[in-house]
Amino acid sequence: MCFTTQDPTQRGASPAEGTKHVLVVDDEQPLQTLFAHVLADAGFRVDVAGDGREALAKIATQPPDLILLDIMMPVMDGWEVLARLGQVPDHPPVIVLSAYPNVERAAGAGAVACLGKPFSLSVLVATCHEAVAART
Repeated sequence: MCFTTQDPTQRGASPAEGTKHVLVVDDEQPLQTLFAHVLADAGFRVDVAGDGREALAKIATQPPDLILLDIMMPVMDGWEVLARLGQVPDHPPVIVLSAYPNVERAAGAGAVACLGKPFSLSVLVATCHEAVAART
C-alpha cells in the first residue's frame, strides 16, 4: 500500500457534497494513521481521536456520520463512550473495533457492527459503507 506524506485527516477538509465524515477513535497512532489513509482513499472525510474523552468532545462540536471505536483505551474506554452516546438521541452509528471482540455486548450497547482485530481493511471499508448507507 502506498501512502502519501499528506495527512489523511486533512484530505477532503472541505467536504464535498455527499462525503461522509468518519471519526476514528483509537489510542494507537499507527492504527489511526492506517485507518485514516484507507478510509480517505475510499472517499470518506476522516478525523481521529486518541481516547474516549477526546472523541466525545469532537462529536459534540462536529458530529460525524460514523464512529469507529476501539474499546481498550486510556482516559475513557469505548464502553463508556457507547454508554454516553446511548443517552444522545439519533447519535451516529458506531462500529466497534477490538482485539477482544464481544459482539453481543457491542450490539447491546448500540453498536451497528463489531470487528475483531486484526481484520481485513476491505472488510473495514465495506462495513463503513454499509453503516452509512443504512443510516441514509
